[in-house]
Amino acid sequence: KSAGSAPMDSRVLMAQANCSSYFPEWVNESPSQWVMDIDWQTLQLNQYADVLMVENRDAFYQYFALHPQRYILPESALNALVVYRGDKHEAKGCKGLREACLAQGKRLIYFGDYDNAGLNFGVNGGYSHIMLPHDQYLFEHANDLAQDAKQIKLAPSVREFALGLAADDPLKGLLLHNIDKQKGLRQQAFKGPLQILPINR
Repeated sequence: KSAGSAPMDSRVLMAQANCSSYFPEWVNESPSQWVMDIDWQTLQLNQYADVLMVENRDAFYQYFALHPQRYILPESALNALVVYRGDKHEAKGCKGLREACLAQGKRLIYFGDYDNAGLNFGVNGGYSHIMLPHDQYLFEHANDLAQDAKQIKLAPSVREFALGLAADDPLKGLLLHNIDKQKGLRQQAFKGPLQILPINR
């Protein structure tokens, strides 16, 4: 049993939109997206310019289903390979995929909560970009309830990263707003147009 790779070492959950024609007649209602449990090594990564990893499972399952009813995805986010980041065992496959994408110079986009934990994952997790609502929406809607007090231990690493950014970096103000105000916004509350920002190192 211990020989070889563990079952989850190279598997990821991938979301694909507009797959209604693939569903058989015994499925009562074709969902707006298809979720596949797949070995990422079988994917033709050259078909994707961008790979987008979603922090929360419910947001992952609704990624395409809620577009454009709730948020408006940039075109590159619509055409990206969309994967659930996962926790523990599920995260193993994502780690291998993330490393392969970075080695190939692909844009690796993080899509998660606007809170200490989500921002920490985004800026310190090896991603090249992060997707968030536009500044004004975050400034108006971020709140105390969506910023878990238990996450404050992660604030120093996000602050350190933010302070290392250039003054005109568009991500700097968003990071410092979250850290200084301790106001967050859950991914499930994102609305309106989303933006993809580079994570400059």
